Amino acid sequence: MNSWLLRGLGLALVHVVIRVVLGFAIAQWPLHGSIARFALFAVVVVIAGVWGYADAKADRRDFPSGRGGADLTIGWLCASALGAVAAGIACWVIGHFPKIDTGGEGLIFELTSGAAWTLLLIFIPAMIGIGISHFLARRHENHESERTTASV
Repeated sequence: MNSWLLRGLGLALVHVVIRVVLGFAIAQWPLHGSIARFALFAVVVVIAGVWGYADAKADRRDFPSGRGGADLTIGWLCASALGAVAAGIACWVIGHFPKIDTGGEGLIFELTSGAAWTLLLIFIPAMIGIGISHFLARRHENHESERTTASV
């Protein structure tokens, strides 16, 4: 299985579960909807960011020089697009079950505006995680080269 396929389907599952939980939370505590939305939004962002960070760290471990590694940007863009469309379709289907609220949006909305939002919700935190990982790896390499130069 391609890595972007796994990431896309995994984050689609996370997004769908979060929307179902959010629907139940808002039905139970309607006055706390804003807090629930923000908290569950943060969960999706953190998961995507940590997964991007872990990808970049594993890629740097496989290619210590930083050359010849995987193209994480395109991989995560494909994963985000797949995750967005899959989550939109799944939320639309699940929304038709009685007593399960996923926002009540139509299929056209889920495949356009909703998918665009979900794509950004996955892609941007993953890119930030990748950037942080690369920054820390370069910083570690610079400290190692300074130690080597100082000891010589």
